[in-house]
Amino acid sequence: MPNGLNHENSSSNTMQHIKSISLAILLLASVVYLPSCNLTGAKKNSNSTSSSSTKVLEQTPDSRLVEELTTSYLNKTPARAVATQLSVEQGQALQDQFVQQLSSSLGKVVGYKAGLTNPAAQERFKVSEPIRGVLLEKMLLNSGAVVPAKFGARPVYEGDLIVRVGSEEINSATTPKEALAALDAVIPFMELPDLVYDPKVSLDGTALVAINVGARLGVLGTPIPLSATPDWEERLKNIKIVMVDKAGNQL
Repeated sequence: MPNGLNHENSSSNTMQHIKSISLAILLLASVVYLPSCNLTGAKKNSNSTSSSSTKVLEQTPDSRLVEELTTSYLNKTPARAVATQLSVEQGQALQDQFVQQLSSSLGKVVGYKAGLTNPAAQERFKVSEPIRGVLLEKMLLNSGAVVPAKFGARPVYEGDLIVRVGSEEINSATTPKEALAALDAVIPFMELPDLVYDPKVSLDGTALVAINVGARLGVLGTPIPLSATPDWEERLKNIKIVMVDKAGNQL
């Protein structure tokens, strides 16, 4: 698990190494409200029909679909059911039910996860803004944790970071500088997401919202104190994350 953050002066060089970074926000003592992310590019209604290989939610959140997605998640088996071409409200309602099912075994909400944070990813998944999920208590592991290769239904991994909230002033922040002043640390994070759905399922942004933006596990590094300075604004903007194996080989 990397315990340091490198940065470059050129954001273009950074983007060559980082195609998509999702931001996870870890809260200190209590859940701090953050504005929700709207999927303004998502379709408002669904006219899809079911195929022989997938089950498509058409109008309102279906508890049977949530149950099937939850079962796939907990049993680590890819889901053939798919929530696609949903409205913003439908996707969020599915996520709320999905998280409620998981919270009994994974604990309370301790933070938030943002996904599809760059324009290329948003275009691919047919949304115009980032999407948001939640992090539950038992999803976050300490450095040195051993995780099985098949940790999810459709496991993936990526280098990432977490910023930790140190003040409730985050709720009234309107500029990057004000938001930075309400943070107290940045934490290297090896994210271990789970796409849940079978690889044959065609996904869009609201389908990812329904499965809590793929949140499954992540390994925390050592917190690095930060401050609201121009230097830290540049460091966070131009961050470069490198993942290596035990021998030091870049993954």
